[in-house]
Amino acid sequence: MARLVQEAITGFEDKIVYTKVITRTLDGANRHKELIRQNQGLLPVPSIIINGRLAFKTIPGKEDLVAVLHTLMDKQK
Repeated sequence: MARLVQEAITGFEDKIVYTKVITRTLDGANRHKELIRQNQGLLPVPSIIINGRLAFKTIPGKEDLVAVLHTLMDKQK
């Protein structure tokens, strides 16, 4: 999934902050717990969180992810 995200954000690097959370590390496990709290429930691994909210709980197609990113960026204009 990380590769998909990296491909999807190509060209948006100045507008998008991408952080990969590795739950096998202490920092990653703590971040995952915080995201669970923010989303009021368990999060699947892997998942894609955008602006603190669960956006994809399964691996999306690249086109689907790019479309969501475009929509969110258009709303922020």
